[in-house]
Amino acid sequence: DNIVQKISAYAMGQDVTATSLYAPIYVDGVEDVTSLTISKDGDTFGTTAISISAHEIARVNPANIEVTLSE
Repeated sequence: DNIVQKISAYAMGQDVTATSLYAPIYVDGVEDVTSLTISKDGDTFGTTAISISAHEIARVNPANIEVTLSE
């Protein structure tokens, strides 16, 4: 939910950066994030910013967020 809320607050034309999504991930119980990748098309993932054009708004479907836990 925190990631969805963060991206939903982005303004029109605001690029999405992976680094901006670290803060919403660190909730109670999360001690370390070893990998965070983002994608605009669901096929190509990376850590570089996703460019959002002046007439686009970044949004995310919660079903497309994947979290892998390790012990």
